Amino acid sequence: MEKITVLSLLFCLFVSNAIGQKEITTEDGKKIIVMPDGSWKYSEKELEKNDGKLVNLVNDMDDIDPFEIPKESKFELSLPEREKYDLLQFHVQRLKSENTQLLITANNNLKLLNEELKIAEEGNDVVESSDIQSEIQRISDARKVYERKLKILAKAESNLTEIPNLSEKESSETLINIQKDLNTHFDLRMGQIENEEKQSAIQTMQDFYFEIEEETSKSISDCTILFDGMDEQLKKQRRETGQVHFFSYTHPKLKSYFKSKDFMDCKVSVMKLGGYNYINLFITVASKDAKKNYGSIERGTMMRLTLVDGEVVYVNSVTSDLGTLQPYTGNTTYKVSYQLNKDQMNQLESTELDKIGLIWSTGFEEYDIYEVDNLMHLVNCLKRGNS
Repeated sequence: MEKITVLSLLFCLFVSNAIGQKEITTEDGKKIIVMPDGSWKYSEKELEKNDGKLVNLVNDMDDIDPFEIPKESKFELSLPEREKYDLLQFHVQRLKSENTQLLITANNNLKLLNEELKIAEEGNDVVESSDIQSEIQRISDARKVYERKLKILAKAESNLTEIPNLSEKESSETLINIQKDLNTHFDLRMGQIENEEKQSAIQTMQDFYFEIEEETSKSISDCTILFDGMDEQLKKQRRETGQVHFFSYTHPKLKSYFKSKDFMDCKVSVMKLGGYNYINLFITVASKDAKKNYGSIERGTMMRLTLVDGEVVYVNSVTSDLGTLQPYTGNTTYKVSYQLNKDQMNQLESTELDKIGLIWSTGFEEYDIYEVDNLMHLVNCLKRGNS
């Protein structure tokens, strides 16, 4: 009698469990068995069909929807999307670095201009005050643009970090949206990235200086044109004058150590590249520690040119230079280009120079110009070469 009772209980338990189980089909067509407690497993036929590669049982019924397939491992991007993901990461970081530096430069320039405005207002110089206020407004507007772009890049960076945690469909859509945002706000065309990277040095004009063979130089009256022709690296017409002395500087405390030469020496040339004009500075600092003392000259920083008649010309650098240590001399050299517009060219063509001010990454420094007409002669030389 006791044996019959036990068998009856086991039979009832089996029937109860069988009744409580439900076989359903998920959205992707797989057969699963849902248990009475909410957990589920694939049916035996489904496991056989998939050669046992599927997850057999899930017990965490609070977190698992039985109509969704559990992830076996972290989602992996396809190779094309991985390439796009890596490329977007690279460009977000590049653009973030560029716009951060532009914002820093704008803040430094505004600080200098506000000091200049205060001096002009104290001297009741209405014209100079108006010019400086216009420049302050222009840089303030530019600063707002840099700040807005940095917010866009921060959002893109945040979205990129989430991609490994998203589903295949979501990650693909997120990549597309990030790419669209970059295309809209930064004119970044991903289809042209490879070509863009190959030409990045050309676009920044960072390394266009090189030795000119003697036969490419020609004289025009009393000036020397160092190069006149098609620049094969930049793919533009380039005309550049020879270099002449611009300024020298030695701190009073260092004069006893630099008797035959100066601690800092700068040569200058002027250049027309395509449709734009530039001042090129070639600075040599007689120290291997110049990077510590002066730092760098960043792209977008101003140079202030004070003319002998009191007029001030502000120009912005289009290149940056961290400084290059020369191994045999121990000197550190910098090469930086500043863009000139047509009005500035006319000013420098007709008026001698008194002082120049440079913004280094460590601060602003002003230097006296003793050969006051050298730059004026170079601009005249370049213009005669253009005729």
